[in-house]
Amino acid sequence: MKHFYKTKVLLCTRTTQALTEIGFKLCEGTINFVIIGKHTDTHQQLRKYELDNLAAKTLSEDNLGDEESNGRLLENAKIDIIRNCDKIISLIQNAYDDLVAKACTDGDCIAQMCCIICEANLCTEPEILIPLLHGISKLILIIIDHYFIEHMN
Repeated sequence: MKHFYKTKVLLCTRTTQALTEIGFKLCEGTINFVIIGKHTDTHQQLRKYELDNLAAKTLSEDNLGDEESNGRLLENAKIDIIRNCDKIISLIQNAYDDLVAKACTDGDCIAQMCCIICEANLCTEPEILIPLLHGISKLILIIIDHYFIEHMN
């Protein structure tokens, strides 16, 4: 029987603009988050929260060995970062990541995962199904009407 531990939230957006806005809002608080996906999709000021950058930062130059051991060390660092964060932010097309899957299942433990998809109305049906590959039990779709928001005043 699997035991549950720490709840994780996978927060997905359809556009880089929404990803940037959410990232800046999370920076204002004390939420421990990581951004997964392509480097080019992330605002320059948020790149320090990217999984690759955080993992590279945790590995010191002292740990340099052969290429294979460096690859394992880097992968283990990424898995640890994902395990210890509260929120994982990604564009919807980058929402499935093998490292997230490895980090959230560990022997007899599995993280309880919830996925929030912002701008769900801009996503295709197959895109909305991508996060379910992680075995997510709760999926929340947020519909944003940009026309309505722009004309509220």
